[in-house]
Amino acid sequence: MDGNTGIARTRYDEDFIAWAREQAAALRARDADAIDWDFLAEEMDGLGASDLAQLENRLIRLMAHLLKLDHGKNRDPARQWELTVREQRRAIKRLLKRMPSLEAKLPEMIVELYPDARAEALDSFELYEPERLGEYEREVPLECLYRVDAMLESKLRP
Repeated sequence: MDGNTGIARTRYDEDFIAWAREQAAALRARDADAIDWDFLAEEMDGLGASDLAQLENRLIRLMAHLLKLDHGKNRDPARQWELTVREQRRAIKRLLKRMPSLEAKLPEMIVELYPDARAEALDSFELYEPERLGEYEREVPLECLYRVDAMLESKLRP
């Protein structure tokens, strides 16, 4: 028992890796009595969560850099922005290859994540060109104008 909560600690809490291996062995042996059903269901629900978070982060980064390319007045960092766009496109395509069911959700994800991408782009503009921040805030669209297919194309501009 955990002295603070009065809840019995399980193998799941003590050593997750050992627990996971035990559960895999029990599944292979079809030993229903050895399965920790509640925690196994919880883990199944969480499968892919880190890949989904990575996809979201990469979409935000891609859109932010596309915004910088499309709206940035200072062209000195443009080459780095272009490299980042290419890198994010490749990584997103790899993730979608592993999780093809998410491709249909991309339009919805882009709309949801765009405000974060816009904020990231504006943060960058503020850091490097603080005197132009008001101009950037007016010019960078409040709603995403990028289409999924264009965002993931190999050419630089959507």
